[in-house]
Amino acid sequence: MMEVKDLWKMNVAKNLKLLAGSKGAHYKIRWMYVCQENDIAPWVQGGEVMIVYGAAMCCDVEHLVQLVRDSHACGIAAIIIMRGIYIPDIPEEMEEAADELEIPLFEISSEIPISCLTKEIADLLLEKESVFHRSGGDVLRTIIEGRMYDYKNENQILGEIGYPWNGNDCVYVIEFKQKQVLEQIHTVAQNLVARETETELWFWNENRLIGLAGDKNQGAVKNIMENIYCKIKAKYRTECNIGIGTFITGKNQIRQSYEDANTAIVLEQMMNDQSKVMSLQDFPIILQLIVKCEDEDFLDRIIQSTVGVLIQNDREKGTALMETLQEYVMCDGNIKEAAEQLYIHRNTMMYRIRQIESLTKQDMSDIKCVGDIMTGYYAYQYKLLKNTMQTENNCVFLQ
Repeated sequence: MMEVKDLWKMNVAKNLKLLAGSKGAHYKIRWMYVCQENDIAPWVQGGEVMIVYGAAMCCDVEHLVQLVRDSHACGIAAIIIMRGIYIPDIPEEMEEAADELEIPLFEISSEIPISCLTKEIADLLLEKESVFHRSGGDVLRTIIEGRMYDYKNENQILGEIGYPWNGNDCVYVIEFKQKQVLEQIHTVAQNLVARETETELWFWNENRLIGLAGDKNQGAVKNIMENIYCKIKAKYRTECNIGIGTFITGKNQIRQSYEDANTAIVLEQMMNDQSKVMSLQDFPIILQLIVKCEDEDFLDRIIQSTVGVLIQNDREKGTALMETLQEYVMCDGNIKEAAEQLYIHRNTMMYRIRQIESLTKQDMSDIKCVGDIMTGYYAYQYKLLKNTMQTENNCVFLQ
């Protein structure tokens, strides 16, 4: 896909001058937009290189600075000002705003025909789109789908497409919950990923954006993904879950990193965790083992031997013992906190715990017994979630 820095490859580049926002040189360009009014929000979708001629616009300092801020809010990739009769000078305040928001700001003489500028941008877009789909996204998809197993070949092919592969990387998966907003945020999400990770390897799989995070430590990757989550939620009021895979340190681990990122998303939903950016290592080991278990009969036996009697009691007598157990587990055995979460009295919570002990014949003060009950509870929640996801078909379930 075309980046802002590719604008220098145009024949008219000798007339193009970068004024500010050089940190955004890696932003992705989806298309172009010739700006004809100050209110750009209704006319852009994000990822455009915006050409500003100035006719029929307010071009004083205040409006030009606001144009930069609106461009940042709308996900514009770069701004090209056609300097001439309508915009004779570009104010310093506009350049300062572009530097602050890391929006590349160019100027070019209005003597260059706008048709020549737009044609050259369009030609570059078509060329880059073709190259990208033959390389970056398809290469990563091929590796993750298991059609390329040799570590040396992975290394070589990633290098051939310009990816600085050094073995210190991980896969991330961003899963969008509301499919109806995908078209609206498709390009913006891509540009956010490119801007935050400074990498180019990603591809879409239905409602999931999958990519490599680049040469960063685990803490940095988590901070980047949390930033992406917050920006998407704030701007589009839509939820997403982000899974971070294990770091790739050896042979044939890109696919494994993807599977672990995918598993982290499943566990986020299973635990209804408030944090929407998680790695597999953030969850208890017993949870990781349950999700990795492919023996359905074995899981059923665990459920039946630990919490089966609670499930049956809830079904037949309308009790809420599994719900009580859930909050007890989520609150790490804190009776007072669990009661508050259930909006019940502490004594009621104690009574329910005694019921659980009586039915399961387990002592909830015994750490081994609690471990067994928690294992059954986790296995039950996992089975429920798996069945729901497969029924709704709303994501690729651990493929």
